[in-house]
Amino acid sequence: MQFQKIVVGIDYSEASLAAAQWATRKLAPTGQLLLVHVLPEPFAPVYLRMHIAPTLDQLATLTPGLYGALRGFGDVLRDSLFRVGIRTGNPAATLARVAEEVNADMLCVGRGHRRQVGSRFGATTPQRLLAPARIPVLALPAAFPAPPPPTRTTPHPPADGSTAQH
Repeated sequence: MQFQKIVVGIDYSEASLAAAQWATRKLAPTGQLLLVHVLPEPFAPVYLRMHIAPTLDQLATLTPGLYGALRGFGDVLRDSLFRVGIRTGNPAATLARVAEEVNADMLCVGRGHRRQVGSRFGATTPQRLLAPARIPVLALPAAFPAPPPPTRTTPHPPADGSTAQH
C-alpha cells in the first residue's frame, strides 16, 4: 500500500530520522512528504509568563537553523515532493493538527528506546498521538532487524585440503 501524503514528526533523534527514511522508501516513494518539527512550548503559570517571554524569543532564534536542517534532511531523502514545517506547542497535539490541516493519509513518528521511568512521567509522544490523531499513526523503531546473512550455495571444501569425489 502506498500513501499520497505523509506527515513525519522529526525531533532529530535517530528514531525519527530512520522513520522518515523508511516512510519515504516503503510507504510513499512517489507521494508527498511533510517533515515537521515541533518546538515544545513551555507551560507557565500566569505569574511566570512575563519571565517566560525571553524563552519564547529564544525559540524563535532557533527556527532558521532547524528549518535549514529539515530542508537538508529532506534533500537527502528525495529530490522533490517534500515540504518542511516548524511549529511550536505540544508535539503530539500539534502533529495531529498539522496532519489534519494538510489532509494527510498517515502520520509517522520514530519510537525511541523504552524509558525505564516512562510510566512515572507519562506517555511518549507516539503514545500521546493516538488520542488526537484521526488518521493512522505509525511509530517506527530506530533500528530495524538486520536481514539474515546470505546463505552459501556451494559446498565448503573439506578442511584437510583434499578434493571431494563425486
